[in-house]
Amino acid sequence: SGDMGLVDMAKASHMLEDALICGSCLAAKELLLDMIYGRNGLQSDIAKAKKILDSLMEQGENPTWYYIMGCIVEEQTGDKSKAAEWFERAAEGGVTDAYIDLAFALAMDSDGNLTDYDRYIEILDRGVDAGDGQCLGLWVSEQMGLYESWENKEEFREGILSDLQRALDLGDSTAAYQLGNIYFNGDY
Repeated sequence: SGDMGLVDMAKASHMLEDALICGSCLAAKELLLDMIYGRNGLQSDIAKAKKILDSLMEQGENPTWYYIMGCIVEEQTGDKSKAAEWFERAAEGGVTDAYIDLAFALAMDSDGNLTDYDRYIEILDRGVDAGDGQCLGLWVSEQMGLYESWENKEEFREGILSDLQRALDLGDSTAAYQLGNIYFNGDY
């Protein structure tokens, strides 16, 4: 059971499907991601997700559909870089979730190793400007590595704490973890 009672994955799935039928973009996004990644009690069914997405894309332009298509392409090919054009289109259309995927697609190799630091930071900066908390959290993580080279340690510390709080306020859960560690360990 969950915090508010029994967990009913089937009911949740049916409710998402009903919201999808009613035209909810958020419901469509969540349901399709559940289908793609096999989460929240659903089996992974990329073919079914693609069929639904194709139908949604025929109904009109929506940057969220570009993001979902990027996720499908990545899952089908196992190569995030092949999905970069979809993530770029989604990001340009205002889907802030796409910036993280775009940064990974264009600045990392298939093993997840950073290959283009400048490009990575440039895309994270774009995500931060668009208001994405995860991009800000990753950007702050990169900045934390510069602590020893910073002349004014107090200014640096205050900036890191402020940026992590802002990332947390924007929904980045890792920022809470990092802030907790800083306060617990007395780092920075």
